[in-house]
Amino acid sequence: MALSTASDQVVFTLEALAALTVPGATERWSAIQEQLQPVLAAFATRLNAEASQRFPRFWRLYEFSYRSQRYINRGRGVRDPIDEYYLVIDRPPRGAGVYLAVSGAERLVLVALQVARRRKEDLARVWEESRALWLPLIECISEVRFAERERASDQRLWIDRYLSNRAASSLLAGFAYRWNDPQVLQPSFIE
Repeated sequence: MALSTASDQVVFTLEALAALTVPGATERWSAIQEQLQPVLAAFATRLNAEASQRFPRFWRLYEFSYRSQRYINRGRGVRDPIDEYYLVIDRPPRGAGVYLAVSGAERLVLVALQVARRRKEDLARVWEESRALWLPLIECISEVRFAERERASDQRLWIDRYLSNRAASSLLAGFAYRWNDPQVLQPSFIE
């Protein structure tokens, strides 16, 4: 079974992660729904219960979304299996949320803040108004993804590079964990 709930704890298993390596588009989608989806759904249920108690006034505005695209359409009837499955926690207006993804192609679990172009100015305002507060978090974030032409010579913080880059629209910034990282399989990882 892909979901371990020992002492009501949600845990990734190697079987659940390996659902993203099953060959065939239909077969992979079925494996994801049977093995990986229950882990993310259990996590979402626990998060919802905890956040509802801690933040009762505004938490009800948040919504949980899962990847619904079952395959990658390559055209002319060619369908490849998806290589990533995710849970997104967001609220209106859309464009800034938490992204929890499992990548089969990279063999990673990603936990990140997702920011769309329409929320980029909001992020810039928060960063400029509260730089000292957010700096420790910004400095420890290890996984940052956005369109960037030249990074090697630019020594600025990733957030400054992103905000000044007019071509960069969406941002993923957070942490990446390899599937073989022992902490991924521990109950404390998903808590």
